[in-house]
Amino acid sequence: MDLFTTYIQTDNDKYLADSLLEPCKIILSEIPIDDRYKFGKTSFYNPDVWEKYKNNFTNLYSFILQNALAYCEKMQVSHVEKISIINMWVSEMYKYGQHQLHAHTNYCDLSGNFYIHTEPDSADLVFYRHEHLSDPMASFEYKNFNKYNSNEWRFPAEKGNILIWKSDLPHSVDLNMSKSRIAISFNLKLITETN
Repeated sequence: MDLFTTYIQTDNDKYLADSLLEPCKIILSEIPIDDRYKFGKTSFYNPDVWEKYKNNFTNLYSFILQNALAYCEKMQVSHVEKISIINMWVSEMYKYGQHQLHAHTNYCDLSGNFYIHTEPDSADLVFYRHEHLSDPMASFEYKNFNKYNSNEWRFPAEKGNILIWKSDLPHSVDLNMSKSRIAISFNLKLITETN
């Protein structure tokens, strides 16, 4: 019997990714180097630059909302009146870039990632079971890994892929070994009759 399961919404649109590569490069060209994001650039710390070019991303907003609604349908969330994009940013990771383990909590319901440009050896996005730090079964060896005994799941960075997940799900990005890995990340708030 299964008790609890975590759902990840996935979809792909390579043509959309291709159409957004140039606007992303323009934004990244206007972002200064920041020590808080080593081996790359991100507009996370410069939301005004994203705001300046946000009208170039209307097709992405539609794609995100379409997939967020699919997530809500799968989760059977009732009475969703609106899905609000709280924030969005583009990041380019160079060789040796990575993201430490973190989660997006207390201000959003869903988080996501859309891959604009990936090359061979682009780093995986890694999700962790919530209890991964205190799992008493983690030290055992297993014949095969499955959804019951795995403490992490890896999603390769592939152009056009979108992933949407519950925002408190711990995740990280492995050490990137490609010259360029460009992704747009976002956080969403679900507006219902009850909230």
